[in-house]
Amino acid sequence: ITFFANCSNVQNTAPNNTFSNDTNNVSFSSLDFINAVNFSLLKTNANEQVLAKLLQAHPTNVLIFLNADCPAAQKYTLTLNQLIAKHHKIKFYFVFIGKLSTQNKIADFKNKFNIPITSFVDPDLSIAKIFNTTTSPEVVVINNLGYKIYQGAIDNWFVKPGRTRTQPTAQY
Repeated sequence: ITFFANCSNVQNTAPNNTFSNDTNNVSFSSLDFINAVNFSLLKTNANEQVLAKLLQAHPTNVLIFLNADCPAAQKYTLTLNQLIAKHHKIKFYFVFIGKLSTQNKIADFKNKFNIPITSFVDPDLSIAKIFNTTTSPEVVVINNLGYKIYQGAIDNWFVKPGRTRTQPTAQY
């Protein structure tokens, strides 16, 4: 299954690893040891230092990379809020990407879509580059040792830019 980001021209192929659980524990077929994130790379500014400490403090973390102006990201807020509410033991963080992600725009987005989680601003895409993200929205599930459990789309709702299925047929 290929996910075409609504807010970029990059395509991202969903991996075979699965992110599903009923008990707030992540189950997966294999960790991505080759692409493990070196947390020391997340220390170039105070924002990244805080993120690195948070990621190392919790066994399972979900980073949601998005642009507040992206229609796909806005459409996924209900799904994301449901995931956040369901998985209490997993820590979720929004990473707002790009220079247009101002504090005011992020505050408006969080208020409008009732986003209750910690967020980070990544105007120069330094965090996005470390995690190798290319689309909005894109999810990275990572453990506290820096191993990626999953990276890619939330599901297959978006078929291509501006086009969605009535309902997703696969949850990643």
